[in-house]
Amino acid sequence: MKNKSYIMALLLVPVGSSAQVRPVVGVGFAHATARHDGTWYQRAFPHSLKLNHPEVSLGLRWDINQHWTTTGKAIWFGHYSSDAYAVPADSNYDPATRSCVGPCLPRAHYMGRGWIGALALTAGWHTSGPWQWGVRAGPIYYRQAWRLRVPDWYLPVLQPDGSYVVKYRVPVSTSDLRWAFGYTAGTYIRHGQWSVSLDWYRDGGGFPGHAGAWPPIWRWHTTLGIGRSF
Repeated sequence: MKNKSYIMALLLVPVGSSAQVRPVVGVGFAHATARHDGTWYQRAFPHSLKLNHPEVSLGLRWDINQHWTTTGKAIWFGHYSSDAYAVPADSNYDPATRSCVGPCLPRAHYMGRGWIGALALTAGWHTSGPWQWGVRAGPIYYRQAWRLRVPDWYLPVLQPDGSYVVKYRVPVSTSDLRWAFGYTAGTYIRHGQWSVSLDWYRDGGGFPGHAGAWPPIWRWHTTLGIGRSF
């Protein structure tokens, strides 16, 4: 996987050209869209999701001609977390009605925390003139981490009459870290050296090697930021 990160880093550096290359920096606000009800939290029970974080980026913009640009940058989306009480058996909870199916099982405490950063390479088109409006899109190569702790997890055993029996309680703690590919699309307004942008990043893929889907709390990110070129 390390070789892929080196390749992506090379792609971020424009080849020799008469076109102008400018360093760019950006700061803004990142919002993570949470997984659906039932993944690490259940809306019927107490939960707290921290899905907002400052966003920073640093990279290079290659102005190919009057309308086309290529931008490569590194982005830090930040840390996110979840803290929720939920019934451990998915079959005991209905997200559509936000209620238990039959009597509610005892709830367990699910606590998750993770972070994410990315390398992005985008191609963009923009209007000409003092004020420019543009769109851009391209691949991203992101690195994310997620850790989940459930200090009071238990195994619910379904009985023939439809009820559950709590067999035993045991603390559970698991974590993972990975590189993965995604993509991004966005729009921006630029005037001189300054720009305001709105971008969407498809990240948050699941971690392989786990039984069933084991993703972080986020599905994707949306950022609103201010940038400056030099």
